[in-house]
Amino acid sequence: MIVKESRYWLVNQRVDVRIPGYLMLTPKDQSIVNFADLGSEAALEMGVMLQTVARTIEERLRPKHLYVGRYGHMNGHHLHFHLIPVYEWLAKAFREDARYHVLRQFDTPGVLNSGQVTGFDGAEMTFFIWREYAEGNKPLPPECPDMAFVLGLLREALRG
Repeated sequence: MIVKESRYWLVNQRVDVRIPGYLMLTPKDQSIVNFADLGSEAALEMGVMLQTVARTIEERLRPKHLYVGRYGHMNGHHLHFHLIPVYEWLAKAFREDARYHVLRQFDTPGVLNSGQVTGFDGAEMTFFIWREYAEGNKPLPPECPDMAFVLGLLREALRG
C-alpha cells in the first residue's frame, strides 16, 4: 500500500493498523537501523518527506492531532517513522473506553488540561491505537473514512 516513493524513502499505510492514513516512512535500504546509519542525502530527504507527508495528512484528512515519531527498539526492525492521524472519532473512542480511565491517575495536576481539554496525551493515545486498532479488533465506527478512499486521496495529493 505504497502512497509515495522518493530516491531513498517509501511511504506506505501501516499494514497492521486499520486506521486510514496511519502512514510509515521507511528507508528503501532496509539495513539502516539507526539515524547514524543514514547518508547525508537520505537524511535531508527524510526531513522533506516527513514535512510533506505530514502537511498533506493535515490538509487532506484534517485529523484532530497528528503524531510523527520514531518508536521502539526491537531487534530486526529497520529505521522507520510513524505518522499517526488522531481523528475526532478516535479521541471519542478513547474517552469512552473505561479501561483506559485508569491512566488518569498518572496525570500531573494542572498540566494535561491546561489550555486545551483533550482527555489524553500522545503516549496514551498511541498506546490505545496500537492496542485496539493494531493488535486488537475494536470495530471501526461508521464515521471512519474508507481505507481505499483515503489512500487514493493521499496518493493524488502526494503525486509529483
